Amino acid sequence: MSSQLMSLLNGSSDLRHYLERSHGITAPLVQYLAHITFLADSRSDFSVEELDCLELQLYLNFPSLSTPDAPGSIIIQHALNSFYYATIIYFRRTLRHSPLCEIQDLVEKAIQELEAIDSLSNDKGGCPYNWASFVVAAECEREDLQARMLASFDRKIRHGIQNINILGEIVRELWQRRALAPGKDIYWQEIAKEADFDIMLV
Repeated sequence: MSSQLMSLLNGSSDLRHYLERSHGITAPLVQYLAHITFLADSRSDFSVEELDCLELQLYLNFPSLSTPDAPGSIIIQHALNSFYYATIIYFRRTLRHSPLCEIQDLVEKAIQELEAIDSLSNDKGGCPYNWASFVVAAECEREDLQARMLASFDRKIRHGIQNINILGEIVRELWQRRALAPGKDIYWQEIAKEADFDIMLV
């Protein structure tokens, strides 16, 4: 992200409110996500201490609503929670290169938050939180968690948004490739960059 855009994230409370209500994310989480992506793209080697420091900052910044009494706040808090867990999962997989088996507890927590959104909105909440859903689904290793994420995608397909179908295709392709190469760690970024998938991921 450009420095100009990053500076906007430190702006008014209206922007923070907009990010929470429209995207289910806080400005600090966007900044962490941008920083993690920047570090990953730099292809540098990081010390364990540097990674520990960044992860500790994440753990110390569990998201909270700027307007907790506003209508729909319970659903928004679950959205923030799901994005928070997805960001930690993204950090662990992208920078620490943690094996899938080590992050399934985080994946399950994130799925619980995503399911809570669907339940509280009676499956009528639309599908504005695609990045978290995608990252969480991509890192499902257990079959029970995969089934729960497929059910979540299926519930959202009825909204007619093609991105949901494409995200589902990427996830299924990823799971299939991992199943065919059990000793190889395959990342969703490899598949998302292939020409057959025309989608821009956050």
